[in-house]
Amino acid sequence: MKAKRHEHPNRVLVRKWFDGLPIVEAKHELRIQPNPQDIKNAKKGDPSNCVFSKACKRMWGSSKVIFFGKRAYVDLLDAKGNRRIERFTISSAGQRMIKEFDAGKKIDPQGFVLLPPGKGNTAEVLRARAREQYRRKPRTNKDGSRPKARPSHARYLAFVQHP
Repeated sequence: MKAKRHEHPNRVLVRKWFDGLPIVEAKHELRIQPNPQDIKNAKKGDPSNCVFSKACKRMWGSSKVIFFGKRAYVDLLDAKGNRRIERFTISSAGQRMIKEFDAGKKIDPQGFVLLPPGKGNTAEVLRARAREQYRRKPRTNKDGSRPKARPSHARYLAFVQHP
């Protein structure tokens, strides 16, 4: 899948990985408890095969899971049994464990909680904030040159659907 102009790399990955499934904001917490087998079979630096992705697949029957620095996308069933992708915020303990694992440090099989995004961290709010910053940003510098593009952490969230 070819990236659109100024499209965040994570957005391209998420769109490709979850092709066709609706992506919604999580409304509940999700506990993750990796076991020694998850740790043994995981790959460092791979968002879809890290220890926590493996744990979600094992615990919740998810077929597709991606963990980024502060966000996690987990394939779960809704109340009617339909598959959908829920977007979570990774707790600070979880972020610390991900960094340690990716750095090659040994981690213990302890759990953490994926949290629903707060009101100020939903995709809709982040997109609105990014649009406002873009509107306020000058189109040219004082010397007439174009300003450097600054990647927005919210750009890859533009495709998240709200229930």
